[in-house]
Amino acid sequence: MNSMTFQLGSLQESDAAQFNALVYQCFVTPVDREARYLQRIGLDNMRVLHQGSQLVGGLATLPMGQWFGGKLVPMVGIAAVSVAPEWRGQRAALVLMQETLRELQDRHVPISTLYPAVQRLYRQVGYEQGGTRYRWHIDCDRIRVTDPPLPVSPMAVDIDRLRSLQQQQAAYHSGHLDRAPVLWNDLLDMSKQALFLYQFGPTDQPQGYVAFHQGRQGDRSQLDVVDWVVTSPAALKTLWAFLGSHRSQIDQVQWRSGLIDPLALGLPDQEARPGDGDRWMVRIVDVVRALECRGYPLDLTADLYLTVQDDLLSANTDTFRLAVANGQGQVTRQAGEGLSLSIQGLAALYTGLFSPTQLRWMRWLEGSDQAVAIATQMFATGSPWMPDFF
Repeated sequence: MNSMTFQLGSLQESDAAQFNALVYQCFVTPVDREARYLQRIGLDNMRVLHQGSQLVGGLATLPMGQWFGGKLVPMVGIAAVSVAPEWRGQRAALVLMQETLRELQDRHVPISTLYPAVQRLYRQVGYEQGGTRYRWHIDCDRIRVTDPPLPVSPMAVDIDRLRSLQQQQAAYHSGHLDRAPVLWNDLLDMSKQALFLYQFGPTDQPQGYVAFHQGRQGDRSQLDVVDWVVTSPAALKTLWAFLGSHRSQIDQVQWRSGLIDPLALGLPDQEARPGDGDRWMVRIVDVVRALECRGYPLDLTADLYLTVQDDLLSANTDTFRLAVANGQGQVTRQAGEGLSLSIQGLAALYTGLFSPTQLRWMRWLEGSDQAVAIATQMFATGSPWMPDFF
């Protein structure tokens, strides 16, 4: 089927109920929950695909920011990608994503991030694995951290205050979000389950916090950490001591982190274990803006030429000179010898999930030893991860 028969547009009120039912059908979640979710996102952030008068599918766009190299990069998250069953297998999902990305590039959005239900689809439109999100757990009586150095006290739900602390932590972890309001609202939703929120340190200058639910999984009691922030070593120790103090009531504690978990570094022994996990994907939408918005090592001054091939967004197909100095990058379109890679390979390089050496070994990029060495310095970062799912 020719993609010209499909039309992408904003979700209108007249189609809202039908699209809500479609999302419910695709994701097998309570229909009232999907209605609240879509209402929080707002009709202006929804994109739907029609064929004539028929609603074929749609998705949600979430304007946010994402930290890379110590700087916040404007990003649009993609969520709730849904296609009606009768339209599947007819390229509708592919066209939906292609047209959405063209729109994002027209708006000069640097990058887009999503969690894939089917990785193959998103690779076709230029996304690649960018980072991790894993569920970690530990038996509460194995924590063995005591004597918290900071006071612990209940904390009121104040998104502005929580966001300020969360962004202090996020700046040190590539992949972390400046969350969209809908993510904060979902995270702190107490309509279905009690949420407990505590801060560490003086009430006027807390150094971290933890938000959690309590419940049972089979015959075991569980404390489920839905959000945590520690901005100092004292806050890290206090968090573990506080969680460990629940050992008489709680069998297991679980939390979200990366595959390489910094929180577990605060435990005296390697008792924490990863459970199920995901790899989120990133799409470089505007090469120039993406490279210029990202942060780089402060003590590095170097140039790198990147020859990029983008089969969807032709403006990204070119050779770019990335000049880095004082932690900033400046990009010009200029011929030169360096690295050659696809837009997918650039995404994996950009986030730091894979090193340039690994990407060359996997034939995801080509270049000289010198160019690979420069890229390794430019894109050096810890393993990218985020605790959020959308």
